[in-house]
Amino acid sequence: MAVLAEHNVNVVYPVVWNDAATMYPSAVMDTLVGRPIDPRYAGRDPLRELVEAIRAENRRDLLAICLAVPWQLPLFLTTMMVVTREWLTVALLTALLVALTVGLYFTWYRHLSVSDESAARVSAATADLSER
Repeated sequence: MAVLAEHNVNVVYPVVWNDAATMYPSAVMDTLVGRPIDPRYAGRDPLRELVEAIRAENRRDLLAICLAVPWQLPLFLTTMMVVTREWLTVALLTALLVALTVGLYFTWYRHLSVSDESAARVSAATADLSER
């Protein structure tokens, strides 16, 4: 998914039916055609893998929003308190800003770069799809 995002692809429509075979285990296809899944994907469920990757990314984004919205308040108020010389409030807001920034780093920012492992998984999934 990260490779697609790097290329500004923000919508993915998985193709789940090709050549009288599905890309996911299907009891109906097993009954009708005699094979529950495309032989190239035997032992895997590519559709489930794709959905799980999307859900994991969405969970991280939802958590990051819960931190990013409150992060903006101390960012704004800290500079106001410096102008009004409320030093205790500046210290408290700075501590809150640092805590929220650390939270944002671990829930959002560090996931922006593509790791070798996730790039390999995405490459393998897209290679399967691009063979068609």
